[in-house]
Formats: sequence, C-alpha cells, structure tokens
Amino acid sequence: GPADRWPVAVFGIICAAALDVTRLRVGTVPHRTPEISLPILVLPTLAPFVPQEAAIGVIALGVLLMLLIRTRRTSVALYGAGLTGAGCVVSAVLFPWLRSAGLPFLLAVAIAVSGYVVFVVIIETLRMRFTKAPLDLGGRSMVSPVRVAVAVLGCAALSVVASLWSDYSLPFMDGSASLDVVVVLLCLTLVATGINLAVRSCVMRRRLTGLITGASALSVTNRAVRGKRGVLSPDGTADTDAATELAEMLCRAVADAIGAESVTVREQPAGPGEIGVPVTLTIGLRQFVIARRDAMDGAFTVDDRSALEALGLTADLAGKSRHDIGGLIIRANTDSLTGLPNYGAFQEALTNINEHRDHSEALAVLFIDLDDFKRLNDRRGHQAGDDILRELGRRLAVAVRPDDVVARVGGDEFIIILTHLSSLTEAKTITERIMAASTVPFTVGQSTISPHVSIGLAYSAHRETDINQL
Repeated sequence: GPADRWPVAVFGIICAAALDVTRLRVGTVPHRTPEISLPILVLPTLAPFVPQEAAIGVIALGVLLMLLIRTRRTSVALYGAGLTGAGCVVSAVLFPWLRSAGLPFLLAVAIAVSGYVVFVVIIETLRMRFTKAPLDLGGRSMVSPVRVAVAVLGCAALSVVASLWSDYSLPFMDGSASLDVVVVLLCLTLVATGINLAVRSCVMRRRLTGLITGASALSVTNRAVRGKRGVLSPDGTADTDAATELAEMLCRAVADAIGAESVTVREQPAGPGEIGVPVTLTIGLRQFVIARRDAMDGAFTVDDRSALEALGLTADLAGKSRHDIGGLIIRANTDSLTGLPNYGAFQEALTNINEHRDHSEALAVLFIDLDDFKRLNDRRGHQAGDDILRELGRRLAVAVRPDDVVARVGGDEFIIILTHLSSLTEAKTITERIMAASTVPFTVGQSTISPHVSIGLAYSAHRETDINQL
C-alpha cells in the first residue's frame, strides 16, 4: 500500500509483540492451565487505516517475532502466530456478519473481539487436554468461567476504546488518521509494558521468597533424614530413601521459586521447553533437576535458571552433608568386625520398636552367647576367632526375618530383636531355627568348627513402659 502505511504497520508489529508478552491465565492453577494474549486489540486500532487482511498479517508477524525471541523454538513461534492469526480471522468474519444483522458498530467490535478470546481459549484447552499427559490440578477445572468472563469483558472494553479513538480521532488531538492510529498503538504498548513490569516485580518477589523458603526447607529436610533410624541399614536402603525425600523437597522448592508445569529429578538432561542443572543427591549418581513449562507458557528466563542453579547447589550441599554425617553415624553404630549394629544401635532400635508397636504386638529379645569361644580363640588364634565371629554374625543375619534386628554387643555376644510376634510359641520356633542355623559345622583354615551357642529369650507381649526391664 501507500508509503504512509508502513510506519503504522511497524508500530502495529511492536504493539502486537508487546501485547503477546502480556498473558492472562484462564485457569486457577499456575503454569498448568491455558494462557491467552490479546494482540487482537491491534486489529480494531488498525482497521481505519490498514486493510483488514494486512492488519491480521501485521499482528501475526509481531507474535511470531516475539515468540521466536522468547522461546527460540520455531515450531512454538509458528503455532502461536498461527493461532493468533486464526483467532483474528474469526473476529474479522464475525464483524461484518454482526453489522449485517443490524448491531451498532461498537457493539459489533466488542462481540467480534470477544469471539477471538473464546476461540483461543477453546483451542488452547483442547491442545493441553489431548496432546499431553493429564496434569494434577488439585481437583480444579482447567478453565475458570470467571477468569474467561473477565478476559472477554476486559478485551471487549479495550477494543471499543481503541476503535473509538482510532475511528473518530483522539479527544485531545486533531491530527491525521495515521497519527491517531500510531498514538493509540503506543498507548496500548505502554499499557502492556506497564503490566509486564508489574508482573515481573511480583515474579521477582515470589522467586526471592521461594529461594529463601526452599533453602530453609532443604536444610530442615536434611536434618530430618539424618535423624531417621538409618543406622540399622548399612546396605544403603536408608540412604536411598533419604535421597528420595531430598529430591521431593527439591522439586517442591523449585516449583515454588520459579513456577513450572512439572519439576522432576532424572538422569537425562533438559530437552526443549525445559531447563535443568546437574545435582548429586546420592554419592556417585549424577542426575538433573528439570523444570518444564508448557510451550505457550511464559518462557524460562535467566533469573529462573539462576534460581534453579542456587537450589540445585543447596540440595547438592545437603546431600553431601547427609552422606558424610550419615556415614559417620553408621560407623559409630556399627560393629567393625561383623558389620552388624553395635550395642548403642541395638538400644536405639529396641526403644524405637517398642515405642512404635501396637499394644497387642509382641516382641522378643534373644541374648546369644558363643560357647567356649575363649578356648577356641586361644587354641586357634585371634584370626580364626574373628572368622568364627564373622560367620556367626552372617548366619544370624540370614536366619532372621526382614523386620528383625541382629546386633553384636560384646566379644562373643549377639542380640536379636524379634518383631511382629503373635505368641511365645512363635518366638520359640524362630529361636530354634536360629539355633539350628548357627550350629552347622563350617571350615576355618584347615579345620572344621562345630559352634555351640546358648540363647536366652525375653518375651514382651505388650508395649513396655520401661524397656530396660525387658
């Protein structure tokens, strides 16, 4: 068209890009419900000066350029520009039909622009519902009727004002039509920029609060998992459980700090639409904490990545501290010869088991002594004595049930806690099985040893008020 339309088109592109950054969420669950932008406001503004099809092209181009800058993903930019263009076409088709039906000009503009909002909400809702795994919305709907109504009414009101000023000249100016259009576009751009700055300020406050809360939560979680009864599982089970709990807390902290559709800890690095940093929650296992947002949601920023790195580093330090202190606790509570819990660990285990059992749940404590161990030790040497004790400890550990506890509490003395018992007869049966397994002959060096053990049994039918009495 004429040369004087080109500056207006450029301002239209800038305004459409600014309005695309300003997004309204039509659901109540952040980052898990559809968002819409309102570059459609440019269409009634340009209508008096630029042909309708050219105005739609200007809007689509502005959205395309902005999404390319924000997401750096061509497919997302093409989809967003296509969706906006299609919504503008819907609005452009509705307007003449409404006028032919006899509706006033401004009312037809308001309804046509509202058609854009409804169209985009429907398409985005269908996309999120049918092109990805179901999201946890906490029992809430993906689309809030109240939010959609606010978006429709707000967009309709702004479009009426923009159309009125563009079509009938601004009330405080008496210039050319192109100047009127440019001024309205600038006003829309400034409004969009102001909204974005206010939103960014809220996001920064939320990020700072999330970082402080997340770091504190990770520290508390680390102290909690260190304090759990992991000293009786040197096989690593307790460490794995603690790492899992730390990972869950890290995911919650990241979600609160930067906002994301999902946060996971996995072994694969970040893909498109994701940001991630490496973490070591379990020594020797390199993983990544990954935050993901929907393709059409607000793209992750440099500040989001910095917050993620800070929380990942905090979790790393917490994991290393937990591992180091956990290792010290295990060594302090483990018998170095047999690898079984020692007397201190046995006392702690017995207290915990007694306090957390049902009143009707019985337990038994077995005191096991290796007969004539001093004579065996003197005759065959200390190395053979150590081999005998290690083998006896292994046999006891194999003979008990998964929830029972085996500990070495002295030179040739072992203790077993039998849990989840229903009767004294059951305790005796298990004890006889343990004795039979303990006395099977085995070879030490060139000699065959036939060990003999004595077992004392203390039975507790109900929860003890003073476990020392047992």
